[in-house]
Amino acid sequence: MIKRIFSVLVSLTLMSNAISFISVQALSIDEVYVSEETAQQEYDELIYSFVYGENAAAATSNLSIGMSETQVDYPSNYADACYDANGSNKLDIYLTDDDVNEYLHILDYSTVEFHQVDYSMEDLLEAKDAVLPYMGEYNIISSALIQKDNTIEIIGDADFSITDFYELVDDLNIDANIFDVSIDEDLEITTTASTATRGSEVYTSINCATIGFNAYKSSTGQYGIVTAGHFLASLKPEKIIYVNGTVINSVGYSTYKFDGIDAAFIPFYSTSVWTSTSVFQSTSEYGFIKSIKYASSSLEGTTVKKYGVTTGVESGTILSISVNMTVNDEESGTSATITDMLKCSNKNMHGDSGGPIGIVSGSSSPYSMSLMAITTSMDTHYSDEEDNEIGYTYATKVTNIVGQLGVTVVTA
Repeated sequence: MIKRIFSVLVSLTLMSNAISFISVQALSIDEVYVSEETAQQEYDELIYSFVYGENAAAATSNLSIGMSETQVDYPSNYADACYDANGSNKLDIYLTDDDVNEYLHILDYSTVEFHQVDYSMEDLLEAKDAVLPYMGEYNIISSALIQKDNTIEIIGDADFSITDFYELVDDLNIDANIFDVSIDEDLEITTTASTATRGSEVYTSINCATIGFNAYKSSTGQYGIVTAGHFLASLKPEKIIYVNGTVINSVGYSTYKFDGIDAAFIPFYSTSVWTSTSVFQSTSEYGFIKSIKYASSSLEGTTVKKYGVTTGVESGTILSISVNMTVNDEESGTSATITDMLKCSNKNMHGDSGGPIGIVSGSSSPYSMSLMAITTSMDTHYSDEEDNEIGYTYATKVTNIVGQLGVTVVTA
C-alpha cells in the first residue's frame, strides 16, 4: 500500500559534502514536467549506481562482458520506480522510508517524486521468485512485478485456487499482502510464431518469425541472427531456414532455448553470402542499434516501440519489467516457464515472435533503437475485425539472451 507522497526541496551545503534538508513539502505535479528521455537518463544513473563488480561501469554499456560479472545491489529502503505514476509527469521513486539523502546525491531532485511504500525491491523480487517453482502445480499463469502498485501480481487460470495459493504463501513464510491475486479464466499466453510464410522475415517451409538482431558467438567464431527460440523448437534438425529467399542455415546448426528464456541463434552458413549488420530489416523505420539497455534499467511506464513482420511498428508502454510466466507453444503443443520478461502494451500478433523491442530515438529516419528485448508471446484477450488474435507483448530481455546463448549484439 502506498502510504504517502512527498517531494523534496533541498539546499546543498559544502559541510562534510552532505545534503541537508531545508523542507519537505508536497509539490504540485504541474510545476515541473519531466520528459521520458530525462526520466530514463535519471533512472539509468540511479540503477548504475547500484551495480557493483569488476568493470561494472563497462558492463552496463557493453554486454560482451556478461551479466555474471555484475549485480544490482539495491539499497535496503529502495522499492520501485516508474515514469508518470498517476499523472506525476516525473520519475517516481518508491522507498520504504523517508530517507532520500543517498538518492539526491545521484538524482536531480526537480525531476523526481518520492513515495513511501511497504515493500522493498528485495522483498518483491524474493516473493516473485519464491512462487516460481510452484507455478505449474498451482495453475499460475503469470507472476509480475508491478512497481507503481508496489505489489506482485498473480494471475491464475480456471483451475487456480486462491485458498491453496495463500496456504502456499504461508508455508513459504511470505507476507500475503505483497500479492495482488486474481483469476482470469480466459487468459492464455501463447507464442507468436506464425504458420503463414510471409515476405522477408526469417522462415521455414512451415512457419515464420521476425529477426531480432544480428549477433556474434565467440565460442564458435560465428555471426548470425537472433530470433525467438520457439520458432525452432518444434522443427526437425534438417529443416532449412531462409531470409529473403536465401538460405541462412538449418535447424540442426542453430542454438535455441524455450525454457527460462525464449531465444535462438541461427549462424550464417557462409559469410561470403551473409554479412552481419546492425541495421534492422525495416530500414525505412529504424536505423542502427545504437545502444543496449541494461536489463534492470527498463523503466516501467516508458514508451517503447516493437517491430514485427505482421503488425509492423507498434508503440506501447512497459507495464512490468519482470514477469515469470507459463507460455504455451501452439506449434509444438508444449509449454514452458519463461522468467524475468518484459510486459508491454504494444499490440502483438502471430508472426511477430523474435522482433525487437526498445526505445527509438532520432527526429527523422533512419532512427536508432536502444534494444531491450525480443518478442516471445502475447496474451489472447483480443481479436481484430478479421478474428485474428491480438494481445499485449511479453518479451525476453536481451541481457538474458546474451548470458544464456553466449552471444553479443552486433551494434553500429
